Amino acid sequence: MRAIIQQLPVACVIKDTALRYQLVNDKYCKMMQLSADELIGRTSHEIYGPEIANEYEATEQRVRDSGVPAELSQTIAMRDGSERQYITRVTRIEGPGKAHFICITLSNVTALTAARQQAESADRLKSEFLATMSHELRTPLNGVLGLAEILKLEDLSPEQAHIVDLIVSSGQTLISVISDILDMTMIEAGHIKLVSKPYSVEMLVEEIAGLMTPIANAAGLTLFLSSSPSPPLYGIGDEARIKQILANFVNNAIKFTESGHVEIHFGGDSASDELRLSVIDTGVGLKPEEQQAIFERFRQVDNTSSRPRQGVGLGLSICRSLAELMGGTITVASESGQGTTFTLSLPLNMGKNTTSEAKFYPLIPVEVLDPKQHRARGWISRLEAMGYEVTISDNRPRVKIISYDPCDLTNDKLAELERDIAAGRLPHTPAILSFPQDRTDARTRISRAAEDQNIICLSRPVSGADLRASLTRLAPALRETAEDQPNPQGRAVSGNQS
Repeated sequence: MRAIIQQLPVACVIKDTALRYQLVNDKYCKMMQLSADELIGRTSHEIYGPEIANEYEATEQRVRDSGVPAELSQTIAMRDGSERQYITRVTRIEGPGKAHFICITLSNVTALTAARQQAESADRLKSEFLATMSHELRTPLNGVLGLAEILKLEDLSPEQAHIVDLIVSSGQTLISVISDILDMTMIEAGHIKLVSKPYSVEMLVEEIAGLMTPIANAAGLTLFLSSSPSPPLYGIGDEARIKQILANFVNNAIKFTESGHVEIHFGGDSASDELRLSVIDTGVGLKPEEQQAIFERFRQVDNTSSRPRQGVGLGLSICRSLAELMGGTITVASESGQGTTFTLSLPLNMGKNTTSEAKFYPLIPVEVLDPKQHRARGWISRLEAMGYEVTISDNRPRVKIISYDPCDLTNDKLAELERDIAAGRLPHTPAILSFPQDRTDARTRISRAAEDQNIICLSRPVSGADLRASLTRLAPALRETAEDQPNPQGRAVSGNQS
């Protein structure tokens, strides 16, 4: 035993069941500045002051009696007046019969503790510097962007207009990077202050969909909304931070999806006080080893793509930190080449406040006519969540929701649609016609032709409030149509009805 403890890289003591020193190695003697003869046979009370001795022996007795090892961090005052940091580990060694020994090792971590404190101090200085610089950089950048927007109002040549657009685009990208760095430094410093106030789940999701639709359209993707059968209506929390996380999910989905669609799905359960917001794409997907790496700071997955991707790899790390601050979690489900689903789960914090939306609007039958299966599914899930009956395969009158895509809105096709509406030849009335967000010209043109008709034109994504209001406006016309027609029983469906 003496040979073994002498070879250990740490100070070591062996005590008997009476907690008297039996063996010590040279490192312990050097630490205590005492010889082995001065230590052997003594107790802690004969070496240390009563306060320290009582603490040591209480730990040693507990380990001796229970056999459960103990570890503690100590600051030991040396005889020369200096202080050193030690990690002390106490373990019971089984001897013959009922004999036990107590093994105590002490690791000097003074240098490590000093290095850690120095690193923490440097990290704080770094965070303060980045926060200050982020604020200082944003001010002149906002000035540059403001001047560029003023320039856009001038009579510029096409080349000059292109240059100004590049200035605006580059400036906005830089502002986004600076905002990410500022958020991360504030999270690290614990300076993020969350705002808790009531919000509408539906309006929150619709706002993000409206903001991100032009970006999705520019990338050649379809962005649409869907919901669970009975989604939560309201929550209490930091709406701005929830939007920040959701917008980041959608932005990433667009970046990593070459073709197909991006779906924003909202659901959860008011009874279990949970909100779930998911963003589902048909993009490149993630390998299993990449699914945790993407949440690391300054980490971006290198998936081959022809579309340029901007940013410094802080977005998802910030999102996860914000979700945890709000008491929630972020999960990712993906397969390489099969798309990705990011889900934010948050407490609704509603408690006993189960405010529900009054269904004062008439729940009339509706049919969805959309050429895209995934978007039709989104329409149907939202309508059914609102309480409407989505029907098919019966002769009952119902409001038709008809979606048009850019290929349906050429000048020739618009002119033909105008003529049909003016002549009352549109077979699907009453109807809601939905148009791409960036084709306000087509929506305005058809709205004029449909004046005084039972046709309402809306831009996608359509908000829940606009959808309800439009169906309510069309309800009287639907009742008039139904008076002279049979009313067989319909059935609910959950697929594309185009």
